Amino acid sequence: MIQNKREYKISKSEAQKFRDAITQLEQQPNTEVWKIELQRNAMQSSLEELAQDLIEFENLKNSHTPITLTLSSFDDIPDTLIRARIVKGWTQAELASRMGVKPQQVQNDEITHYQSANFARLSRVARVLGVQLDAGRVLVG
Repeated sequence: MIQNKREYKISKSEAQKFRDAITQLEQQPNTEVWKIELQRNAMQSSLEELAQDLIEFENLKNSHTPITLTLSSFDDIPDTLIRARIVKGWTQAELASRMGVKPQQVQNDEITHYQSANFARLSRVARVLGVQLDAGRVLVG
């Protein structure tokens, strides 16, 4: 998941490198076609993952209306909070400022997917971002 503009630029550059490498690979002489095909498939798979991440970031960034993010388990909370920040158009520093913490706190939280954050901090981040949960059902078991 791309979390900020810096990662977006890096991912975009990496995607272009994969496209260029695939093009170069396809122009190689047809000796050991199976090796070339294997390399091409591996690069293509990585390129497709990057492309999906780029599209997701662009869609979140360009969302000008409230959106619904799906939360199907507690494990989804970190990515949901990161996506909510991106939808708001806030940088990590802007979120930190609104929370009254240092930017490094938000950066660390997002890099580690909020692993060291307690419930109170998760709740505060959600509140500052205006995230609302609409839990229709709770499944147990």
